[in-house]
Amino acid sequence: MKHGIQEQASLRGELLASHLEYETLRAVKDTIALSQWATTTQIQGQQPGSYSLIDRAPQIMRDICAGVCMWMCLRGQVLQHRGLPNILSSNITSNSKRGGEDGERVRNQHMANYAEAAITLRDAVASAKSHKDTERVVAGLNRHVNSLKEVIHAHQSCIPHALHGQSSLIV
Repeated sequence: MKHGIQEQASLRGELLASHLEYETLRAVKDTIALSQWATTTQIQGQQPGSYSLIDRAPQIMRDICAGVCMWMCLRGQVLQHRGLPNILSSNITSNSKRGGEDGERVRNQHMANYAEAAITLRDAVASAKSHKDTERVVAGLNRHVNSLKEVIHAHQSCIPHALHGQSSLIV
């Protein structure tokens, strides 16, 4: 039994696993959007200055962003080693005459998106300055983000420089 799915060798098990992955990624996307909103929304406190909403929100909001940041880093490392999900990689090769080059470009963009999303979530956590342990939490997240960046960089240094592209977060 993996992830509570008892019928791993069946079509139903595969369907449940795909649905679980989809719902998880959808929750990640929602968390990233929420963190961006909560970081940019400024509120006035009783003391002078303005604060991000995530700074004044209960600690659970910061902790959810931290947990999703760690998950993004870990999943990004797994995908970097295992490769993109089958549906993405099969679309690349079937829609392109230059499958290898396009595949590497898409993979690099996909991994850059993971790193940028993790950084966005880490920055949201860092905006919770009034929480006592935020500095310690951010230091731990920095280790995970840096580890993901190292894995991505190691992969990119193994491919021709012409395939390296610009990245922008696509959520």
